[in-house]
Amino acid sequence: MYPPLSTQSASSQNGTLPSMDPHMKPSTISRDILDTNDPPDELELKLNLATLREFVARGIAYRILLDARISALAYTDSERDKLFEERNTLDLEIRKHKGAMSPFRRVPTEILSLIFSFVVQPDQPLKHATHYHMTMRRSGAWPLSTVCSRWRSIAVSQPDLWTLFVLRLDPGISDSIWGAAVVAETLSIVKIQIDRSRNAPLKLLFIASHDSRWNSEFTECERQALDLLTPHLARCEELRLSATPPLYEFLSTSWSGRFSALRVLKIHVHSQFGEIDLDLGHIFASCPKLEEALIYLPQGYAYGDVSPAAVLSLDTTSLRRYRAQTTWERHAELLRAAPHLVDCVLALPEPYFYHLPEGKTIQLPGLLRLSVSDLRLLDLLDTPALQELYCPHYRAEELDYHLREFPKLRKLFVGESYIDNWSSFMRSVRTITSLCMYFRMNSAPAIFEFLESSCTPASDDRDSHIDFPALHTLGLCFGPEDSRKGLGKPIDQNQLMRAVEAQWRYGQLRSFRMYAMGFEPSESTVKRVEALCQEGMEFDFAYSSKDVYEEMVPEDFRLYDDGYGLIKDSMEAGDCYSFSTT
Repeated sequence: MYPPLSTQSASSQNGTLPSMDPHMKPSTISRDILDTNDPPDELELKLNLATLREFVARGIAYRILLDARISALAYTDSERDKLFEERNTLDLEIRKHKGAMSPFRRVPTEILSLIFSFVVQPDQPLKHATHYHMTMRRSGAWPLSTVCSRWRSIAVSQPDLWTLFVLRLDPGISDSIWGAAVVAETLSIVKIQIDRSRNAPLKLLFIASHDSRWNSEFTECERQALDLLTPHLARCEELRLSATPPLYEFLSTSWSGRFSALRVLKIHVHSQFGEIDLDLGHIFASCPKLEEALIYLPQGYAYGDVSPAAVLSLDTTSLRRYRAQTTWERHAELLRAAPHLVDCVLALPEPYFYHLPEGKTIQLPGLLRLSVSDLRLLDLLDTPALQELYCPHYRAEELDYHLREFPKLRKLFVGESYIDNWSSFMRSVRTITSLCMYFRMNSAPAIFEFLESSCTPASDDRDSHIDFPALHTLGLCFGPEDSRKGLGKPIDQNQLMRAVEAQWRYGQLRSFRMYAMGFEPSESTVKRVEALCQEGMEFDFAYSSKDVYEEMVPEDFRLYDDGYGLIKDSMEAGDCYSFSTT
């Protein structure tokens, strides 16, 4: 019924496949081609191509036969084990013969090197950071260097693949039962990467622990790792810190003045800092090449009772991007010395109670993107080229006249919005292409009516009239009028769809996102949305206001404390419904 079992071992001499069947001849391909991942000689490959294909075809056919024999019940366990061993060896040989024909195998080393450079993503370790030794092992060029000898040789020869150092400063890790192994592996990784990076610019990322021991002193492992990096700080181009007091103490004593090549500085401040003010000037005072200085505080600190401040006293002639929370006087000092700013995020510790001077005191002719925690800051800045503005709230008397000062404004985000005079607002935002605003639920009817009526189709005796002639992307979030009184009157879905359809058909609107608490689209609404999507519109009923906010506002410019998202978490299951289609 079946061919007799092979009497040869599965691992025959010279690694060739044994003659398991009269029809399954041993491979005649050189083991230099099959057992390595080196690019084969083109002429040799052409001569052997027919043989490779024949072996793969016969191997697949014989594997089917082996599977049938393994499934049979007439064999003893030892006989079935031999069949499994035979099948595994056959699978390995088939993969090797297929690999010899793979076009990727013949990719030139230079091209493969470029592919590696694109594959290694600098920010990827931040998203999966758990233990620092594991984070570095599983990121960057480490996985690439373990595939085969050729890949390892290419990866090791590229210094730019080994320039990212991610250290999670967590005393609970190295003090654990496996701490000795962690210490040894971490220091080994740091040493190897320093050697392989050669003289390439470095990126250092320090991720601090968020547990109860966040204020602990450095462990010996952490201190040794930092000491290993200290002699190489002169080639550090990017530094990201998750701020803790011990880390700043170490920086101020051991690393101060060593960042002569630093271009990017990003600092995330823990909420545990409380009212501590961070004066980082003495640490980063000598950074003549610095282009980005961004300090991130916990969301909501711009309005909280406890508001830490952080400022950088820097050589700012080359600074292009700046973000910090501190007093206006310190902001102003830095802004006056940074004439080439393009992006700016200004937060005050206590925006509603802080006294500000009057008049345009700072000129920023090249500023394109601005985010402020207090609208009064717009009174102090002259920004004629501004294209993007992110504000915490809107009142007609505070913002309308500012918008008219920005003739090139294209993108606007407004947190809490209170609009009584829509015609005034309309005249102020005629250049806007992207708009995102937060409203109370009771404002929905007026907003939808305005959006619908602002697009008048052309008729025989008049041209079409569009109040938002440039609006391409619109995001709206609706929260309760009063969280203690419930959501209030639900949204009129027919009115909503009429407004969106009018902007789509007669205006420039091509993307619409909306969140409303307790909103669930009806069947007719879903059909109308699907019809718009079929015509090419992007449409999204988001699950939370946070989804809309994060989609519409870049991370570096987020200062608004989204209270709607917090209220959503307390809603009963089913009150929020997600629908998205494009």
